[in-house]
Amino acid sequence: MQTGRLAADDPEAIRRKSNGEDVLRLLDGHLARREFLVGDQYSIADTAVYGYTQVAQEAGYELERWPAVQAWLDRVAGQPGYVDDLQPYPPNARTGCGRSIYD
Repeated sequence: MQTGRLAADDPEAIRRKSNGEDVLRLLDGHLARREFLVGDQYSIADTAVYGYTQVAQEAGYELERWPAVQAWLDRVAGQPGYVDDLQPYPPNARTGCGRSIYD
């Protein structure tokens, strides 16, 4: 939806959002019982999952529904050396605004 390839009411977008909510629900339940994803300390697993989860609100997910996920996002962002250098999609990422083999 960020790039205009799907509309919010597209059946595929609805299916994907539902699947994402299922994953966030599972993640919230898992993190309600522990500080990090694996073991008792920050690991590469947290780094990998954080990359997608931190931008879930941009895809329309209401993260306040998952308090353990929100607390975990804060813990990950509080790690020594954390840098948030994520860049938003550039304007040419939208359908029809650039050249792509997928357009």
